[in-house]
Amino acid sequence: LIVGGGFAGLGLAMNLLSKSPDVVIEIWDAEKGPGVGGASAAAAGLLHPYNPRGRKLWQGEAAYDSAKHLIQHASDMSGIASFID
Repeated sequence: LIVGGGFAGLGLAMNLLSKSPDVVIEIWDAEKGPGVGGASAAAAGLLHPYNPRGRKLWQGEAAYDSAKHLIQHASDMSGIASFID
């Protein structure tokens, strides 16, 4: 059982499934879909590789690509469309 369907909860689920594909995971979240509420849905600069001055952050693109992958995987598994390009 994982409580929370944000980045941390979904990341944990992906990690567990990558190590043990047969494990059964249940995710409980107050929202209606993955990453749609709480800190994971806040526009806090977590989903782009730039600082406020427009310069690329160290490891910014790698983090952005990882976030897009996680969101797309969650979207594919849940059947809820994502807005990530």
